[in-house]
Amino acid sequence: METTLLDDRRWNAAQRIAFRFFATYFFLYSFPSFVNLDNLFTPLIKWVAAKWHVLDRISDGPNGSGDTTYDYINEFCLVSISLIVSIIWSLADRKRKHYDKLMYWMYVFVRYTLAYILMSYGYYKIFKTQFPYPTLKRLVQPYGDSSPMGLAWTFMGYSDAFNMFTGIAEVLGGVLLLFRRTTTFGALFCMTVISNIVAMNFCYDIPVKLFSLNLLLMTVFVVAPDIKRLLRFFFYNEAVQAIRYYPVFRKRWLRVTRVIVKCLVAAALLWMGYESYSSSKTYGDGIARPALYGIYTVDSITKNALSVPLLKTDSNLWYQLLLDKHGSANVKKMNDRYIHYTYEVDTMKKQIKLVNDDDSIMVRYVLNNRELIVFKDSTTIYFNRKLPEDFLLMRRGFHWVNEMPYNR
Repeated sequence: METTLLDDRRWNAAQRIAFRFFATYFFLYSFPSFVNLDNLFTPLIKWVAAKWHVLDRISDGPNGSGDTTYDYINEFCLVSISLIVSIIWSLADRKRKHYDKLMYWMYVFVRYTLAYILMSYGYYKIFKTQFPYPTLKRLVQPYGDSSPMGLAWTFMGYSDAFNMFTGIAEVLGGVLLLFRRTTTFGALFCMTVISNIVAMNFCYDIPVKLFSLNLLLMTVFVVAPDIKRLLRFFFYNEAVQAIRYYPVFRKRWLRVTRVIVKCLVAAALLWMGYESYSSSKTYGDGIARPALYGIYTVDSITKNALSVPLLKTDSNLWYQLLLDKHGSANVKKMNDRYIHYTYEVDTMKKQIKLVNDDDSIMVRYVLNNRELIVFKDSTTIYFNRKLPEDFLLMRRGFHWVNEMPYNR
């Protein structure tokens, strides 16, 4: 029989006020995303931004960052609304002894929200769609020119095994949160996992700081009813009694409905894993290499049969051509400026088409082992080809025995 996590004792004033605030906050933070109302507070956020004279910093759409001015104002608004609601709620419901039943439902909501988020991110790591293998552009980028976030992404993307390890930890934590008997251990386990994520986001300037902090706060909320018992057990070496529960679902049809709903949720979470696996076949590292995949560095250039000096000051000359997976290409000029393109290769006609918003280039090519010759109008460019496995980072691999540290 399903039960709550709290008995029917009287809560003190601090517990009742804290519950009102956090119940409101977590509901406002999480629920709009589940019903596609992510922009519910946008008018309020823009009004606050105008009052603070930062309206020009408010982006009209997502850009991959979760720590924008919009997000910080959104956080301020959520905290403010939650405070106001909790104050009004406290005044209107002063005689309430406890919120055991509401706590149960809020507890379930937070547990399942955490489980969904952790399992989705865990699947992204297990099937390696969040952190890709180092791109060709990343491999030729000077180490010192990478950003802290870029360094973290390369660190994570390099190792399939480490992705699998962290992904399994996140999925396991989510699964543990789905069952009442493993919830406390699951919340402590998730707290450890998420603490590492929070530290990484702060230490490597990854703009998911607010989101990860909120997830960590949710794990604290789930553990909160057991804090005293955990302190007694782990720190005071005292025996603790089992929590006294009382039934929530007394009617049989409600208990059966609960089991059915839980099975449907579990099936949906498993299906989410299958979708992550399917997407990895299209967007993950396992996708086949394109025909001309590689890093092409200019060896020489001729124009009208005359040799062209390879001057670093010439911003028009190509230095490298990077033909990566997923139709992504980059042209690096002699002055180290990158221009991004999408590309298509016609192996029958021996043509490469490079396209971006500002330009479209069609060239003919000849590939001879490690040499690529590109014909562009009256210009002929001779490239030397380099593949990822030519880099020490990509070919070093794992060694059980190391007679000497191989730290380069």
